[in-house]
Amino acid sequence: MRKPTLTLEQLLYILLFALALGVRLTGTGAPLSDFEADHAMRAVEVARGNPTELGTQPGYVLLTGLFFFLMSSTETTARLWPMLAGSALIFLPFLLRDRVGRKAALVIAVGLAFDPGLVALSQTAGGPILAVSFGLLAGALWLNGMTTVAGVLFGLALLSGPVVVAGAVGIAGTAGMIRLLGLFPAEDVETTNEPPATGPHASPVRAGLLAAGGTLLLAGTLFLRYPQGLSAFASALPAYLEGWSTPSGVPITRLLYTFVSYPLPAVLFGIIAIVRAWSSEDETSRMGRALSLWWVIALLFAFVYPARQVADLVWALIPLWGLAGLEIARYLHLTRDDYVPWALAGLVMVMLLSVWTNLGGLIASNATGQLLLLRWLVIGGGVLLAILSAVLVGLGWNKDMALRGLAWGTALSLGLGMFSGIWGWNERQLTTREDVWKPTPGAGEQHLFSQTLSQLSDWTTGRTDSLEIISLVDTPSVRWALRMLPNVRFQTSLNREDLPDAIISPQAQADLSLGSAYRGQDFVWWVFPNWDQWTGAEWLKWWLFHEGTVTHQGLIVWARGDLFPSGETLSEESLFPEIDLTGNEEEFIPEEEILDRDDPLK
Repeated sequence: MRKPTLTLEQLLYILLFALALGVRLTGTGAPLSDFEADHAMRAVEVARGNPTELGTQPGYVLLTGLFFFLMSSTETTARLWPMLAGSALIFLPFLLRDRVGRKAALVIAVGLAFDPGLVALSQTAGGPILAVSFGLLAGALWLNGMTTVAGVLFGLALLSGPVVVAGAVGIAGTAGMIRLLGLFPAEDVETTNEPPATGPHASPVRAGLLAAGGTLLLAGTLFLRYPQGLSAFASALPAYLEGWSTPSGVPITRLLYTFVSYPLPAVLFGIIAIVRAWSSEDETSRMGRALSLWWVIALLFAFVYPARQVADLVWALIPLWGLAGLEIARYLHLTRDDYVPWALAGLVMVMLLSVWTNLGGLIASNATGQLLLLRWLVIGGGVLLAILSAVLVGLGWNKDMALRGLAWGTALSLGLGMFSGIWGWNERQLTTREDVWKPTPGAGEQHLFSQTLSQLSDWTTGRTDSLEIISLVDTPSVRWALRMLPNVRFQTSLNREDLPDAIISPQAQADLSLGSAYRGQDFVWWVFPNWDQWTGAEWLKWWLFHEGTVTHQGLIVWARGDLFPSGETLSEESLFPEIDLTGNEEEFIPEEEILDRDDPLK
C-alpha cells in the first residue's frame, strides 16, 4: 500500500500557516483594551465556574474560558482563539484552488497571511475574526463535500456574534445578484430512477446540519454547563438589527481611508482585475465578476450600516484579495529571458523605494513653499520613471516582459510596505501608536501598572498578590489588570474606615485629600486617537509610521506611605481626621503635628 506524501503545494500552505501564526504571535502579549477585556473577563468568570452574562459572543467567551481553565488567563491566551482562527484562514484559497486556479490561490493565501487588517483582528480578543474564518472555511468545506466538518465550523461561526450576521447578509445579497445575472448557470444533473440511499450516511446535508446543531448545543453551552449560551447565540440577530438604529459615530471617510491605504497591493491589482473581468471573456472572468459583486456589496453594507466599525470591512477584504490573486497570477510564469523582467522589477522597486523615502522626508522635514513642491516633484518623478521604464522595456523587448516586470516590482514594493504595517507592537510605543483596525480607546501602560502593584506587594508582604486595594475606577480593563489580586474592592468613594494598602483613582480625581499619607504614581491607561482632527499630513504620517496625535487618560495608584522604608506609621485618625474623602475638608491638621502625635518614639 502506498503511503500518502505531502506535495510541494501542501508544504507551502503549511509554511504559510506557520508564518501567519508567527506574525500574529508578535502582538498577542499587548495589554487588553476595554473592548477586549470585557469579553476576557467574562471568560475568566467561566473558567472560575461563576455565573456570568456571556454577552453577544458566547463562542469566544466559552472557548476562551476553557483555555483559561486549562492554562492561565493571560493576554496571549485571551487572544489564542482569534489568532488560530485568523491563521487558519489561509487554507480558504487552498480549499477553493480548483475554482480560482492554483497560482491565484497561493497568492491569495499570502495576502490573507500578511494583510495588516486581518493580522490586527487576529490579535483582538473577541469574536469578529472567528465569525469570518469559521464561516468562510465552513462554506469552502461544504463545497468540497466535507459536510460534517463544515457543520462544526458553521456552528462555531454562529456563536461568534453579530459580525456573522453582517457577513451572511452580504453573501446572500451576492448570491442573489449572481443568480440574477446568470454568472454560474446550473448544469444539467442526470436523474436516475434508483431509490434514495438509506442509512446513517445517506444524506451529507443531514450530517452537516446535525454537526452544526451538536456544535451549537455542546460548544454553545460548554458541555451543558452554561445553558444561557444558547440565548446569547440567539441575541446576535437582534444585536445586529439594533445597530441600524444606533449610530456608532464612525465616519465613512475613516472606513474608506482604511480600506484604501492598508492593503495597497490588493487595492491596486483588485481594481485592475475588476476592469478585466467585466471587459473581457476568459476562463477567470466569471469568477472575477462574482468576487467583484461580493466586494461591492460587502463594502456597501459596511458604509451604510449606522453602527459601522472599521472591523466590518473584513468581509470586503476577502473578495478583494481574491481579485488581486486572480490578477497577480497572470504574471507568475517563467521564461528563458526572465532576466529582463527581473531587472525591470528591481528598477521599479528602487523607484518606489525612493518615493517611500521622500514621503517620509516630507513628513519629517515639515517642508513648505518651494521645498515642499520639490519633494512632490521628486515623488511624482519616481512613479513616472517606473512607468517609463516599463514602456521602454515593452518597446525594446515585448509587452509581456514589461507587464511582468512592472507587476512584480509593484507587487513586491507594495507588499513590503504592507508587511511593515503589521510590526511595531512594543511597550514603548503603546502610548503613541494606534491601529485603526483595533477598537478604541486603546490600551496604555497596563503592564507597568500590574508590575508596580506586584512589586509593591512583594516588597511589603513577601507575596505578589497580597495587597489590599480599593479601586475607584470600575472598567473591564481595570478588572482584568486586577484579576489575580483577591483583596480588591471596587467602590465609588472612600470612607473614613478605609485604610487600604493602595487606592486606584482616575487621574481627573487627583485630589483625594490624602495629604502625606499616600504617595501617588500616574499611569497612561486609555489612548484616544484624534482621527477626526487629523489633517492630510497627519494621516500621511500615520500611513507611513502608524503614529499620530493621541489623547491620553490615566489612573493614579496611591500607595500608603508606611509601606515604604522611609515612610512613617500613621493611624486612621491622623490619616483622615474629620476629612470627607470625596474632597470636602472639615478640619485641617498640619502635617508636623500629625507626625509628632503618631511618632512611636515620642
